Amino acid sequence: MDDRVFYNCTQLNVIKIPLTITSIGKYAFYGCSKLIQIEIPSTVNSVGEYAFDGCTSLLKIEIPMKIMSLGNYMFSGCISLAQISINATTMSFGLYVFSGCKSLKKLVIPNSTTAIT
Repeated sequence: MDDRVFYNCTQLNVIKIPLTITSIGKYAFYGCSKLIQIEIPSTVNSVGEYAFDGCTSLLKIEIPMKIMSLGNYMFSGCISLAQISINATTMSFGLYVFSGCKSLKKLVIPNSTTAIT
């Protein structure tokens, strides 16, 4: 999935990414303020920086097993994000990954994590 593919698509509210996708580019869903739900398949192995930044209506997300790191600002500004399921293989968390996630109630960091910046 290319960089900025759904950049500022303010009317997008639900998306199911097909199994043919293996990566989500930088800023892919940046500013999708009405995005409530997104399903990321197990085939995705990387997500770019700022991918979900500004998705103010996003409620929950599950990070698939193949994603080893959460990029800088990945969920920054996701003020409604309350639930994140992170797989047991995620090893690093970038800068400001959860900045502004004021609704986040619980986050379990996997034992495999080696870096939080």
